[in-house]
This record gives sequence, C-alpha cells and structure tokens, in this order.
Amino acid sequence: IISSHLAHRNLPKFTPHLTMIGGVPISDCVSVEEASRRDDVCGDIDEKAAHVVVKRLQDAFRGYGGINIEFLTDSGVFAAFNNVEGRETIQWNQSCVCLVRKNEEFMDAMAVADKTLFQKEMQVDRHFKPPVSAPHFSYVYGNIPQHISKSLNCPPSFRSENMVVVWTFPSTLEGVSKWRVIDHVHLM
Repeated sequence: IISSHLAHRNLPKFTPHLTMIGGVPISDCVSVEEASRRDDVCGDIDEKAAHVVVKRLQDAFRGYGGINIEFLTDSGVFAAFNNVEGRETIQWNQSCVCLVRKNEEFMDAMAVADKTLFQKEMQVDRHFKPPVSAPHFSYVYGNIPQHISKSLNCPPSFRSENMVVVWTFPSTLEGVSKWRVIDHVHLM
C-alpha cells in the first residue's frame, strides 16, 4: 500500500518508522577529540563521530530486551498541521503519522538513549517536536494532506528488538533521499 502510495505522488521513499530521538547534530554528542581517536573508521570526522555514537548505543542497549511499541489507534492516521502567520501548513515530517503510547518501556528506552547520546540527564520530552509533540510512527513525508490514503490504519502493536541509527542530513523533505543507515543497535 505504502509503496504504491508514494509512487503515485512522487514522494520520497523511506522505511516507515518510529523516531525515538531525531535531528540531533553529531557535534552535540561527540567532541572532535573523541571522534578523531577512532582510527579504525575511514572517513571524515562526522563519520568517525557517528561510529562513536553507534558504539555507545550498542553498549548501552546490549541485552536490553526489547521495547513494547503500542499505538494510540483512537487517534488514527493523520497529518499534523502548523499554524504559520494565520494559515495552516503541513509539517513535512509529520504529514502521515500514527501516535505511539508513552508507556514505561518506551520512555525508559528514550531516557537510556538520551543519556547515552548527550552524556547527561535531561527531560526526554524535549525530543517530541511540534506540532504533534508526541512519539509517532511516520508512514509518509510530504506537505499535502491528501497524501494520506484512507486505507491506512495504525500498525499493530509490536515488540521492537532493533534500533537503527540513520544519518538524516539534510533534514528537509528534499533531503530524505540522501538519508542513510549508519548501523543497527540490537536490543536482545
């Protein structure tokens, strides 16, 4: 359903996903000094820093046991709108979403990821960006509300046994095609 939906509307293709923590500049997580010590990684300083982040997350979540992901099916699948100067616009990266319950397992995993990334304890709710301001599953990125197919429903709840670290630059609708997987973090 989703692949045909994207093809008919010339939208960027990506794997539907739940973002735990997104849009984080790598320099907020890893110093140049720490990244430059990664002689085992080829590439520029950002590439080395990304591998530092992956290693930290893999260590923090080794044997974690998975995370129950529960969807708020009552809210359905919807587009999130911003009010910009009195007119409503679609938030491109929240244009076709289903809300995720902030259950204890999910919020605990967010706290572990946040502390692992930033090396200090802070409120994890800061990662829930407006206009949804809640954890959500993204089906499609775009900026037209008609992108939502009437046949889409929230997925069934599941137990996540894996996280994916993704390079999301540039963080724009046009940039989605340039995003790439850095590595996986296994939770089991």
